[in-house]
Amino acid sequence: MVVSKKQKEYVYWTDRVAEELKQRVKENKTLQKIVKERGYIVYDEKTPSGRIHIGSGRGWVIHDIIAKTLRDHKLKGRFILSSDDMDPFDAMPSFLPKEKFDKYMGIPFRNVPSPEKGYESYADYFFSQCTELFEKWGIEAELESTGERYIRGDFNWAIKIALDNSHKIQDIYQKIYGKTTSSDKLPFNPICEKCGRIGTTVAYEWDKKRELLRYFCKPDLVDWAKGCGHDGEISPYNGNGKLPWKVEWAAKWPTVGVVAETAGKDHFTRGGSRTVAIQIACNIFNYPPPWPSTSEEDGKGYEFFLVEGKKMSTSKGIGTSFAEISTLVPPEILRFLMVKTRPETIIDFKEENIPMIYSEFEKYEKIYFGLDKVEPREERNAKRIYELSYIGKIPSKKPFRISFDFASMLSQSLPKEDITEKVIETLKKTGHLKKPLNKFEKDILTGTLEYAELWSKEFAPERLRLNIVKLSNEIVNKLSEDQKNALRQLGDFWKKENDENKTWEKIKKIALENNIPTQKLFEASYIVLLDKTSGPRLMPLMQSLDKDFVVNRLKDTGKLIYDGEEFVVSDVTKNGDMILHKVDKSGLNVGDRIKGVIDWERRHRLMRMHTTSHILSAIIHNETGALISGGGLDLDKSRIDFNVNEFDREKFAGYVEKVNQLVKEGGEVKSYFMDRNEAMKIPGIIKLLEALPPNVQNMRIVEIHGIDMQADGGNHIKDIREIGQVEIVKMENKGKNNRRLYFTLKP
Repeated sequence: MVVSKKQKEYVYWTDRVAEELKQRVKENKTLQKIVKERGYIVYDEKTPSGRIHIGSGRGWVIHDIIAKTLRDHKLKGRFILSSDDMDPFDAMPSFLPKEKFDKYMGIPFRNVPSPEKGYESYADYFFSQCTELFEKWGIEAELESTGERYIRGDFNWAIKIALDNSHKIQDIYQKIYGKTTSSDKLPFNPICEKCGRIGTTVAYEWDKKRELLRYFCKPDLVDWAKGCGHDGEISPYNGNGKLPWKVEWAAKWPTVGVVAETAGKDHFTRGGSRTVAIQIACNIFNYPPPWPSTSEEDGKGYEFFLVEGKKMSTSKGIGTSFAEISTLVPPEILRFLMVKTRPETIIDFKEENIPMIYSEFEKYEKIYFGLDKVEPREERNAKRIYELSYIGKIPSKKPFRISFDFASMLSQSLPKEDITEKVIETLKKTGHLKKPLNKFEKDILTGTLEYAELWSKEFAPERLRLNIVKLSNEIVNKLSEDQKNALRQLGDFWKKENDENKTWEKIKKIALENNIPTQKLFEASYIVLLDKTSGPRLMPLMQSLDKDFVVNRLKDTGKLIYDGEEFVVSDVTKNGDMILHKVDKSGLNVGDRIKGVIDWERRHRLMRMHTTSHILSAIIHNETGALISGGGLDLDKSRIDFNVNEFDREKFAGYVEKVNQLVKEGGEVKSYFMDRNEAMKIPGIIKLLEALPPNVQNMRIVEIHGIDMQADGGNHIKDIREIGQVEIVKMENKGKNNRRLYFTLKP
């Protein structure tokens, strides 16, 4: 989208840059010639000294969108990224074996071997870690090597001019910095012919006539590498060394034909590297410095990309690398964040905010496709940001998406096998999905679910992690009678309706009818599902779970029988000392003798599952010391999570076999109450990572004779023979120190 001159107040910043560059070229004959031959070159460079941090990624995206905007303006915009692989290996990354790489200190990165097989060099390995991901990020860049340019002789002309005018360069250093070591040095770093180091050499004599350079490889020049002491003479051309960084930066601009190159703001500090490069470019190489600089002004660099407030370092391995973050966060979300945030604004990235960024991306997408109406200025800005941040070809109509937090809940609550298809079925039931998805939309959904699952494991705050608890008397007792009544009404409503907006209105109405604040009904819902008073957004949480499970959790099920006729119980309330049962039809009268029946088959299977989980957790705790970090009971299969370091599948299969042996032998299961202080003296009475809260003084104890004693509030069978055969369904690693075992019962 290119905006007309009449609408300049609405133009995105890269559009203004494109117009400024067009005007610069129009006014400068040198630039006119270069642009005619090579196009509008937007340039960036990076020293591959280690894992390249995400802050460099911000620069790459900025240069990419400038080049893209130039093309939108019908100009030949090209983004070229160079690996500064001639720089010396001057800092040992903490993750590399020092004994293997210490001998390469001071050698050009392009001549240091790769830490991994399959790459030409150290430089190639770390540079490729990022550039191999460019397509995924939507970055269109021409890649090159600064070292290759030196070897080809591209810099020969600049090297000669720099050495011939070394006194002028020394004057520039002295004028800007005062007396410095750079003011005394010749502006070239040879590669020592004897030891191959470039970080330890000092050029001290230039024979202008013979075009040869005298140099000394000093043993004590730097504290990170030791020179060999060689005193030699060498031609400075065709890859025998390199220009110092600030001189090289200035030499690259005319050599490559750069019209735009920004950098991090630390390079743009007054009197910094940009200041020196500008002066050398103008006064030594007679070339206008690229945008955002002029011969009079340095301009402004882009601000830092921080992760949780910390600036990152490449060689020290501090922070999140570009390659690592690409596996943890959707690239389209990070690209959108970088495009949306103006370069002069700091980005302080927090992983827990990913759902919010994702939501903002979808907001801009809706504006782009005309689905949300905003005022004209916001609309133009949102559309331009969406265009520049979208990866790939923009579709003709808005693709279907689900919110990231909803995807997080679905990925946590649904089985992982064929999860995309399971989610599609869920979305149909909840009314989110009105028509079939095409392949493109399915791919978006699958990708969102994958990243959402990873985010839930690694970054989600505790309140957004799902751990559906088994319902116990202790949990139910946390609720007031008004909360219980409200939950039953909500269960009735949810059985028939699960639209988010309608449910929200119903919750407010139910809370009002039961004389409780709306927040208290939300708290009650979280308590019976998560045993917490807060959690993720309630409606998406309920939608992500099996509907019957939610209904049954909110209200118990059963029936009353009178004279052979069944009356289904739809609600149970308490009025003073009276327990009132609401049934589905009329026909019962005061004084009728009735029989109450719960769904025993369902209840008994859950009781068998529950008792099995006690035996399993006791055996695994005794064998490994592991505590229970989560779990869930269901009719088809149940699960237990343990905090163990290693998951030896053969051993766990042995534990289940031991359970079956104990079940065959049988054993009484009994329950009783005990004072908390006395109970807590019993070893292993608490097998949960989070113990019972301090206000539970009278603890209910479930004891399986000779096998286990646990504080517990749920229903159990009388003898473990009722369990039947325990079988493993599957075992999973669920993050650091967390292992999950699924089991079922036969029959």
